[in-house]
Amino acid sequence: MSFFRNKKDSYISITNEVFLNEISFSTWVSGLINQAKEDDKFSIYSTILAGDYKYFTYKIPHPHLKNIEDSRVYHRFLKNHLVMNKNGDVVFTIHDPTIREENKEVIFCGKANYNGDIIQIFLQEKVNNKNCLPRYLAIQLYVLEESLKNTTIISHIFGVSLWKDSYLEGKTIVLIPAKNIKNKDGEEVLDKETGIYNLGNLSGSAYSDIQDIDRLYGGVLSYLRGNINRYLYTPKKGAEGLFRPHQEKHRKLHFSYAYYLASYKPSSIEYTNTIELQLELNKWRIKIQNSIYESYIHGYACEYFAGYKVADYIDMLSQDSIELTGEMSSQYRDVITELKIILKEHEELKRHMGVGGILKEFKPYAINYWSFLEENIKQLPIFSD
Repeated sequence: MSFFRNKKDSYISITNEVFLNEISFSTWVSGLINQAKEDDKFSIYSTILAGDYKYFTYKIPHPHLKNIEDSRVYHRFLKNHLVMNKNGDVVFTIHDPTIREENKEVIFCGKANYNGDIIQIFLQEKVNNKNCLPRYLAIQLYVLEESLKNTTIISHIFGVSLWKDSYLEGKTIVLIPAKNIKNKDGEEVLDKETGIYNLGNLSGSAYSDIQDIDRLYGGVLSYLRGNINRYLYTPKKGAEGLFRPHQEKHRKLHFSYAYYLASYKPSSIEYTNTIELQLELNKWRIKIQNSIYESYIHGYACEYFAGYKVADYIDMLSQDSIELTGEMSSQYRDVITELKIILKEHEELKRHMGVGGILKEFKPYAINYWSFLEENIKQLPIFSD
């Protein structure tokens, strides 16, 4: 019997051997442990996986910052250095702008584990001050099977990292074997540089550096830019048992796209062939329906929150806050303000889906998700691929 569903990925298999006593069982277990050590998959692939890597990721400014003056808090790329040794030891060097000394690099050390599919790395900061708590960094990387068939070098490894700064952050990362660069003397040396590269504007040396790095590493920064599907963070604080809706910009993004698409309905002026026009109209409707659905699942104009109708929940929170504190607490007030914005989204949705609205023909479809739009309306067909 195998501990793994896929036999080729299993470290240890249990045979049909009958154990006569505790000693024979212990002997069998010891043999399995030795077998597992000998078959350690990180060692098997160490000649391919071990080496110097550049660690690339993307960071966003802290959400609570209103005035961005310090270049450290702009939307930016991080370029760090990671060394994976043949025995699985990992040394990770980051550029930390919060350190005021001339050398702003911080060292993390840890171990890499590999199960034949995923590399898992857990790193801890090296600190000299006993009163200072070390920071942690957890990384998981997916190694494409095709990469391991390459006996020379891996081109890149995709992964995610978890890091606690002001917030707990989850980010898409990419590891790429370090390239050779020219030093100040014009000599070819391995790129061990770490840095932070702001994506603030197109001017200045910072953007030139971004272009140089992107060119050298095959477009990795172009791939990582932007926080959608690349970056997430957890709230820093909140009232116990009190959750906020999805951010307004995230709720409204897909609905805004549906609105935009509705402005470009295919017409007979563009497509004189009737069959071609119908095909384009069908594609157009599918795109808009998909965007409407995405806006629904992201909480745009949601009817219910925390199991109550939004308006009822606002009244309930107002009463609870006053009963608990004698006045409206700031945390409750923030949530109520966000919920009131959702009520405004109700009106916006009704307006655009109503008579004369740009999305009026999609109202029968939208009623499947927002019942407040109208009752007992004739259902139109839902288009699909």
